[in-house]
Amino acid sequence: GAMGFLGYPAALAAAAEGWETTGFDLAQRAAKVADVHFVRGDFTDIHQIYRVLRERSIDTIIHTGGFSGPMLERDNPYLVCSTNVIGTINLLEAARVTGVRRFVFLSSAHAYGDTPPPPVSEDAPFRAHDIYGATKASGDLLLRAYRGQHGLDAVALRISNGYGPRRTTREAIRTMLQDAFAGRPTSLDFGGGYGRTYLYVKDAVGAIIAAVKAPTLAQAAYNITGAEFMPM
Repeated sequence: GAMGFLGYPAALAAAAEGWETTGFDLAQRAAKVADVHFVRGDFTDIHQIYRVLRERSIDTIIHTGGFSGPMLERDNPYLVCSTNVIGTINLLEAARVTGVRRFVFLSSAHAYGDTPPPPVSEDAPFRAHDIYGATKASGDLLLRAYRGQHGLDAVALRISNGYGPRRTTREAIRTMLQDAFAGRPTSLDFGGGYGRTYLYVKDAVGAIIAAVKAPTLAQAAYNITGAEFMPM
Protein backbone atom coordinates (compact mmCIF):
# COMPACT_ATOMS: atom_id res chain seq x y z
CA GLY A 1 0.00 0.00 0.00
CA ALA A 2 2.88 2.36 -0.67
CA MET A 3 0.75 4.96 -2.46
CA GLY A 4 -1.86 5.21 0.30
CA PHE A 5 -2.57 7.79 2.99
CA LEU A 6 -0.18 6.15 5.47
CA GLY A 7 1.85 3.95 3.14
CA TYR A 8 3.27 6.77 1.03
CA PRO A 9 4.66 8.91 3.88
CA ALA A 10 5.85 5.71 5.59
CA ALA A 11 7.84 4.80 2.47
CA LEU A 12 9.38 8.27 2.37
CA ALA A 13 10.20 8.09 6.08
CA ALA A 14 11.83 4.66 5.64
CA ALA A 15 14.00 6.01 2.84
CA ALA A 16 14.88 9.03 4.99
CA GLU A 17 16.19 6.60 7.62
CA GLY A 18 18.71 5.45 5.03
CA TRP A 19 16.99 2.10 4.46
CA GLU A 20 16.84 0.62 0.98
CA THR A 21 13.10 0.98 0.39
CA THR A 22 10.76 -0.75 -2.05
CA GLY A 23 7.19 0.51 -2.42
CA PHE A 24 4.52 -1.97 -3.58
CA ASP A 25 1.10 -0.80 -4.71
CA LEU A 26 -1.64 -1.43 -7.26
CA ALA A 27 -1.77 2.26 -8.18
CA GLN A 28 -1.88 2.87 -11.91
CA ARG A 29 1.13 5.19 -11.82
CA ALA A 30 4.06 4.52 -9.57
CA ALA A 31 5.46 7.66 -7.95
CA LYS A 32 8.86 8.92 -8.94
CA VAL A 33 10.54 9.49 -5.60
CA ALA A 34 14.23 9.63 -4.90
CA ASP A 35 15.53 6.72 -2.84
CA VAL A 36 12.33 4.64 -3.18
CA HIS A 37 12.00 1.85 -5.74
CA PHE A 38 8.32 1.50 -6.64
CA VAL A 39 6.78 -1.71 -7.95
CA ARG A 40 3.26 -1.84 -9.36
CA GLY A 41 1.80 -4.99 -7.87
CA ASP A 42 -1.13 -6.72 -6.22
CA PHE A 43 -0.61 -8.40 -2.86
CA THR A 44 -3.33 -10.93 -3.67
CA ASP A 45 -0.81 -12.28 -6.24
CA ILE A 46 1.30 -14.53 -4.03
CA HIS A 47 3.78 -15.33 -6.81
CA GLN A 48 4.57 -11.66 -7.39
CA ILE A 49 5.07 -11.16 -3.65
CA TYR A 50 7.63 -13.96 -3.47
CA ARG A 51 9.40 -12.63 -6.55
CA VAL A 52 9.67 -9.08 -5.20
CA LEU A 53 10.77 -10.18 -1.72
CA ARG A 54 13.55 -12.30 -3.17
CA GLU A 55 14.67 -9.98 -5.97
CA ARG A 56 14.79 -6.96 -3.66
CA SER A 57 16.20 -8.91 -0.65
CA ILE A 58 13.43 -7.59 1.59
CA ASP A 59 14.03 -8.11 5.31
CA THR A 60 11.22 -5.91 6.70
CA ILE A 61 7.58 -5.55 5.62
CA ILE A 62 5.36 -2.59 6.49
CA HIS A 63 1.89 -3.75 5.47
CA THR A 64 -0.40 -0.77 4.84
CA GLY A 65 -2.27 -2.20 1.85
CA GLY A 66 -5.92 -3.00 1.25
CA PHE A 67 -9.23 -1.21 1.53
CA SER A 68 -8.68 1.34 4.29
CA GLY A 69 -12.02 2.24 5.76
CA PRO A 70 -15.64 1.10 6.14
CA MET A 71 -16.78 3.67 3.58
CA LEU A 72 -15.04 1.87 0.69
CA GLU A 73 -16.77 -0.82 -1.42
CA ARG A 74 -19.65 -1.07 1.03
CA ASP A 75 -21.69 -3.03 -1.50
CA ASN A 76 -18.89 -5.48 -2.26
CA PRO A 77 -17.96 -7.12 1.05
CA TYR A 78 -16.46 -10.15 -0.71
CA LEU A 79 -13.91 -7.94 -2.48
CA VAL A 80 -12.99 -6.19 0.79
CA CYS A 81 -12.58 -9.55 2.57
CA SER A 82 -10.62 -11.24 -0.20
CA THR A 83 -8.27 -8.26 -0.51
CA ASN A 84 -7.72 -7.44 3.14
CA VAL A 85 -7.70 -10.96 4.55
CA ILE A 86 -6.18 -13.08 1.76
CA GLY A 87 -3.70 -10.32 0.93
CA THR A 88 -2.56 -10.28 4.55
CA ILE A 89 -2.26 -14.07 4.64
CA ASN A 90 -0.14 -13.93 1.48
CA LEU A 91 2.25 -11.43 3.04
CA LEU A 92 2.50 -13.25 6.37
CA GLU A 93 3.21 -16.58 4.69
CA ALA A 94 5.73 -15.07 2.29
CA ALA A 95 7.43 -13.36 5.24
CA ARG A 96 7.65 -16.70 7.06
CA VAL A 97 9.03 -18.58 4.07
CA THR A 98 11.58 -15.97 3.01
CA GLY A 99 12.81 -15.18 6.53
CA VAL A 100 11.63 -11.59 6.88
CA ARG A 101 13.14 -10.04 10.03
CA ARG A 102 10.26 -7.76 11.07
CA PHE A 103 6.61 -7.53 9.95
CA VAL A 104 4.58 -4.42 10.83
CA PHE A 105 0.84 -4.62 10.07
CA LEU A 106 -1.38 -1.55 10.16
CA SER A 107 -4.49 -2.77 11.90
CA SER A 108 -7.25 -0.40 12.99
CA ALA A 109 -9.28 0.75 15.97
CA HIS A 110 -12.25 -0.43 13.88
CA ALA A 111 -11.31 -3.97 14.85
CA TYR A 112 -12.61 -3.20 18.35
CA GLY A 113 -16.03 -1.96 17.23
CA ASP A 114 -17.94 -0.81 20.32
CA THR A 115 -15.48 -0.36 23.17
CA PRO A 116 -15.65 0.24 26.90
CA PRO A 117 -14.92 3.81 28.16
CA PRO A 118 -11.40 5.04 27.39
CA PRO A 119 -8.60 4.31 27.71
CA VAL A 120 -9.03 1.08 25.74
CA SER A 121 -6.33 -1.51 26.34
CA GLU A 122 -4.91 -3.87 23.72
CA ASP A 123 -6.64 -6.71 25.59
CA ALA A 124 -10.12 -5.35 24.84
CA PRO A 125 -12.22 -7.85 22.85
CA PHE A 126 -12.87 -7.42 19.15
CA ARG A 127 -16.52 -6.52 18.47
CA ALA A 128 -16.25 -5.27 14.89
CA HIS A 129 -19.60 -4.16 13.52
CA ASP A 130 -18.63 -3.63 9.88
CA ILE A 131 -16.83 -5.69 7.24
CA TYR A 132 -13.75 -3.49 7.25
CA GLY A 133 -13.33 -3.81 11.01
CA ALA A 134 -13.80 -7.57 10.77
CA THR A 135 -11.04 -7.83 8.14
CA LYS A 136 -8.67 -5.83 10.34
CA ALA A 137 -9.49 -8.02 13.33
CA SER A 138 -8.84 -11.10 11.15
CA GLY A 139 -5.45 -9.80 10.04
CA ASP A 140 -4.58 -8.89 13.61
CA LEU A 141 -5.40 -12.42 14.86
CA LEU A 142 -3.59 -14.09 11.96
CA LEU A 143 -0.50 -12.05 12.75
CA ARG A 144 -0.70 -13.11 16.39
CA ALA A 145 -0.95 -16.76 15.29
CA TYR A 146 2.08 -16.48 12.97
CA ARG A 147 3.98 -14.82 15.79
CA GLY A 148 3.04 -17.53 18.30
CA GLN A 149 3.21 -20.64 16.13
CA HIS A 150 5.98 -19.77 13.68
CA GLY A 151 8.03 -17.21 15.60
CA LEU A 152 7.47 -14.44 13.05
CA ASP A 153 8.67 -11.17 14.54
CA ALA A 154 5.46 -9.32 13.83
CA VAL A 155 3.38 -6.56 15.36
CA ALA A 156 -0.03 -5.00 14.67
CA LEU A 157 -0.45 -1.26 15.09
CA ARG A 158 -4.10 -0.46 15.73
CA ILE A 159 -4.40 3.01 14.23
CA SER A 160 -7.17 5.33 15.45
CA ASN A 161 -8.90 8.03 13.40
CA GLY A 162 -6.19 9.37 11.10
CA TYR A 163 -6.21 12.82 9.55
CA GLY A 164 -3.85 14.92 7.49
CA PRO A 165 -2.61 15.52 3.93
CA ARG A 166 -3.48 13.06 1.14
CA ARG A 167 -6.41 11.42 2.89
CA THR A 168 -9.08 10.99 0.19
CA THR A 169 -11.98 9.47 2.15
CA ARG A 170 -14.38 11.43 4.33
CA GLU A 171 -12.91 12.60 7.63
CA ALA A 172 -14.56 14.70 10.35
CA ILE A 173 -11.76 17.20 10.95
CA ARG A 174 -11.45 18.04 7.24
CA THR A 175 -15.25 18.29 6.95
CA MET A 176 -15.42 20.75 9.85
CA LEU A 177 -12.60 22.86 8.40
CA GLN A 178 -14.19 22.94 4.94
CA ASP A 179 -17.55 23.90 6.46
CA ALA A 180 -15.92 26.62 8.58
CA PHE A 181 -14.21 28.17 5.56
CA ALA A 182 -17.50 28.02 3.65
CA GLY A 183 -19.42 29.58 6.55
CA ARG A 184 -21.80 26.66 7.02
CA PRO A 185 -22.58 24.44 10.01
CA THR A 186 -21.26 20.89 10.19
CA SER A 187 -23.56 17.90 10.43
CA LEU A 188 -21.97 14.53 11.21
CA ASP A 189 -23.66 11.19 10.54
CA PHE A 190 -22.77 9.83 13.96
CA GLY A 191 -24.31 12.79 15.82
CA GLY A 192 -23.11 14.99 18.62
CA GLY A 193 -21.46 13.77 21.80
CA TYR A 194 -19.72 10.88 20.06
CA GLY A 195 -16.17 10.71 21.38
CA ARG A 196 -13.13 9.96 19.24
CA THR A 197 -9.37 10.13 19.45
CA TYR A 198 -7.57 11.59 16.44
CA LEU A 199 -4.10 10.85 15.11
CA TYR A 200 -2.15 13.08 12.75
CA VAL A 201 -0.55 11.25 9.85
CA LYS A 202 3.02 12.20 10.84
CA ASP A 203 2.47 10.75 14.31
CA ALA A 204 1.17 7.51 12.79
CA VAL A 205 4.24 7.30 10.57
CA GLY A 206 6.45 7.94 13.58
CA ALA A 207 4.89 4.93 15.29
CA ILE A 208 5.48 2.78 12.20
CA ILE A 209 9.16 3.70 12.05
CA ALA A 210 9.51 3.12 15.80
CA ALA A 211 8.00 -0.35 15.38
CA VAL A 212 10.55 -1.17 12.69
CA LYS A 213 13.48 0.13 14.74
CA ALA A 214 12.54 -1.37 18.12
CA PRO A 215 15.06 -4.06 19.16
CA THR A 216 12.25 -6.22 20.55
CA LEU A 217 8.46 -6.07 20.63
CA ALA A 218 6.99 -7.19 23.93
CA GLN A 219 3.42 -7.21 22.63
CA ALA A 220 1.78 -8.55 19.49
CA ALA A 221 -0.26 -5.35 19.15
CA TYR A 222 -0.21 -1.71 20.20
CA ASN A 223 -2.92 0.94 20.10
CA ILE A 224 -1.66 4.01 18.23
CA THR A 225 -3.85 6.99 18.99
CA GLY A 226 -4.03 10.60 20.06
CA ALA A 227 -3.61 11.73 23.63
CA GLU A 228 -7.12 13.12 24.11
CA PHE A 229 -10.57 11.58 23.81
CA MET A 230 -12.55 14.35 22.15
CA PRO A 231 -16.38 14.52 22.13
CA MET A 232 -17.72 15.89 18.87
